[in-house]
Amino acid sequence: MISFCVTTYNTSKTFDKFFNSFNGLLIEYEIVIVDNNSQDGTKEYFERFKNEHVKFIQEKCNRGEGRNIAIKNSTGDYIIMLDADIEYKQLQSVVELCLDPTNNKILTHFRSGIVGVNITGAPKDIFIKLGLYPPINCYEDIYLWDLANNLKIFKRIDIPVDYADNIRIDELTGTISEWRYSKGRYEYLKRWIEKSADIIFVKGQNYSAFKKFNRVDSLRKTIYSLFLFVIGKVYSRFIIKVPTIEDKAKQIAGQSMKTSDF
Repeated sequence: MISFCVTTYNTSKTFDKFFNSFNGLLIEYEIVIVDNNSQDGTKEYFERFKNEHVKFIQEKCNRGEGRNIAIKNSTGDYIIMLDADIEYKQLQSVVELCLDPTNNKILTHFRSGIVGVNITGAPKDIFIKLGLYPPINCYEDIYLWDLANNLKIFKRIDIPVDYADNIRIDELTGTISEWRYSKGRYEYLKRWIEKSADIIFVKGQNYSAFKKFNRVDSLRKTIYSLFLFVIGKVYSRFIIKVPTIEDKAKQIAGQSMKTSDF
């Protein structure tokens, strides 16, 4: 069975289109949804929504923690991570790629040309051997991709752009704006600092790489990005309590030598 694992926060407006993704799916599956205590009617939506495939869990968590809660509460042999603000047009085709026998011992990243459309799939035991996701709110998927790549159990597959669409919410896609998740300017700034700290930590970025990643192209953006980098650097060093990808890979490789895995 396939377990589709999904994290949500204030995405109730996208659920109808998201669930269209599963129409006509020709496999046995479940959808495990972990919601970070949304205040937009998400809980009420699932109280009304009747679907035998759906398991809904509401718990205070960041995105990495939420992904792990979903995986731990899944019953499938194979995990596919999805986002609730995406309508997947060709999900059956992605599932068939996931279940290709050549992918049964690796983590696979399915990448689309559409911003924000990233699908990660792997047998459940691969996620467990990798130690699941780091408990950070952004770029937790990049951490896991880079970790799997370091251990040589990673494959990236480009999928056609017609496989998925972003769902627009109040004129914002959510994949490129933090406003959807914020209740005011203070929380908006806090989220950007945390987001900056996460990518600085995950990719080990210096300021030059940070500017390039954020596409800084003006004096105003340069000043703002310098502020975010300095604060984010301090945050990533003293607040994020996660092993670096290199240290985590060494730890897993050492455990694998004892058990003959990988």
